Amino acid sequence: MINIGQGQLNSRAFISINALIFLVIFNYPFLGASYNAAAQTENTSILFMLALPALLFALLHTFLSLILWPRSEKWVLTFLYVVSSAVLYAQMSYRVVFDYTMIQNVFETDASDPLCDGDYCFDEILLVRLNAKLTQPANRDILIVLHQIGPHGPTYYRRYPDTYRLYTPDCPRSDIQNCSTEALVNTYDNTIAYSDYVNAKVIELVDTAEYDATVMYISDHGESLGEGGVYLHGLPYSFAPKTQTRVPIWVWTNHHPQVLKNCLAPFTEPTLASHDNVFHTLIGMMGISSTAVRPELDMTSHCGELAAF
Repeated sequence: MINIGQGQLNSRAFISINALIFLVIFNYPFLGASYNAAAQTENTSILFMLALPALLFALLHTFLSLILWPRSEKWVLTFLYVVSSAVLYAQMSYRVVFDYTMIQNVFETDASDPLCDGDYCFDEILLVRLNAKLTQPANRDILIVLHQIGPHGPTYYRRYPDTYRLYTPDCPRSDIQNCSTEALVNTYDNTIAYSDYVNAKVIELVDTAEYDATVMYISDHGESLGEGGVYLHGLPYSFAPKTQTRVPIWVWTNHHPQVLKNCLAPFTEPTLASHDNVFHTLIGMMGISSTAVRPELDMTSHCGELAAF
């Protein structure tokens, strides 16, 4: 029993009340943002809307039950309330709760879609959202980011549909070290062929939209396919093989294509461009002025004819 003023409250009720306070007050921004994201989709049921706060309450109740011990609950709760108040203040002041678009994508992903298997969706599903965005009128410049899963291991075989099982035998398993080199390379080549198709469709959609547009593609890392006994990616950069550190980057545009091609020609050597250039080049191509931009990293800064790009 816990004494409160002149009365007493059993431990279970005390924990339930505090869990409810944390749910309603301190998780208000999270719940509000979640419901705002869910309201803009067609895949969210009333059951989900009710289940989310119920799940959070259960987790909070369990957490508090584990940490609130007799004679220490006041100090622990004081600490939790102070920290939670600071987090709540930051969320309300800076309006930062979580990646809103990522949560919205979760809500809008239909696991029953033919392009999804329950765990993953093929990159082709991004084309639907892209087309919807491009058909909307825009009165200002926009930046659209498509985060593809691409040829990412170890389950390469799940990155392409059967229609793009072009090279066989392939490696339909995650323990890729147990596949032959031929099968593993074939599987990786299938992912590349499918990525080429998706990227070509991106260009096609952008090209048919009524916009002056530019598309930039870059991978975050490469993959080792057993060369020297090394697989996948993630080795420290200082000794990672080139198969992991050398990645493709290409740029396409539907206006001034030759000008852009000539401008980027000096960077065709693999060692002359890196991920460090991406941010500064995008900012430069969009004509945005910022003190954060380093001209030496903007691959278009030397091209005066791109000033009105």
